Amino acid sequence: MCEVLTQAAQLLVSRQPFPLGDLWIVRYGRQCLRECGCVIHENNLAQPTSEYEAATFDCKRPIPPEPIKLETTMRKPIPAAPSDTTVFINARLVDPASGRDEPGGLLVKDGVIADLGPHLRRNAPEGAAVVDCKNHVLCPGLIDACVFSGEPGQEHRETLKTASHAAAAGGVTTIVVMPDTSPVIDQVALVDFIQRRARDNALVNVHVMAAMTRELKVDDMTEIGLLKRAGAIAFTNGKSTISNARTMRQVLN
Repeated sequence: MCEVLTQAAQLLVSRQPFPLGDLWIVRYGRQCLRECGCVIHENNLAQPTSEYEAATFDCKRPIPPEPIKLETTMRKPIPAAPSDTTVFINARLVDPASGRDEPGGLLVKDGVIADLGPHLRRNAPEGAAVVDCKNHVLCPGLIDACVFSGEPGQEHRETLKTASHAAAAGGVTTIVVMPDTSPVIDQVALVDFIQRRARDNALVNVHVMAAMTRELKVDDMTEIGLLKRAGAIAFTNGKSTISNARTMRQVLN
């Protein structure tokens, strides 16, 4: 028999209030008649004549399970990810500043060199990303101080983007571009143009070497002070020479 209906009939006979109300009991009776064919009527539920009249029947409906208690627990915080650690093993360490040239490895934590030496040639800390250099040279980034880029004016030949990609592939991390472009880098606006283009497109550091004379001619010196203030790190005429000694003396002064 239905345990819920039996309890409801007993409460109605004793005239005790049912927590969910008589209307719910009647609806449950309809559901019971419709789904499992129990011999029960709504009137018997509303006005039972005896204690078991409304609940004594052969019910095929299973006893409903007890409601599942949901425990409200706070979501555990996601543990912090481990620091970004990379180990370069099986490398040839070359450092001209310290005179180092030996096999070994290098440890990088959060983008900073944390350790290097022969003891890291084969061993790597647990949990670190490992890069096998296969005995290739691992050294400070190289600097190319004489790069003839086609930008501005001759982008069909080369741009700062393609030049920086080629530099990065060869281990060069800084390039210095020459001023003999079209137009010549002899004005503050052009120095600023190269810096903005490099910031948006280049993979490596790009510095500007401005022209010593206007349009690379012999007699007219550029505004070296303003160009330096704009970001030019050096001055040259590239493949052109200055044959006028007076102009050359003014540039050097």
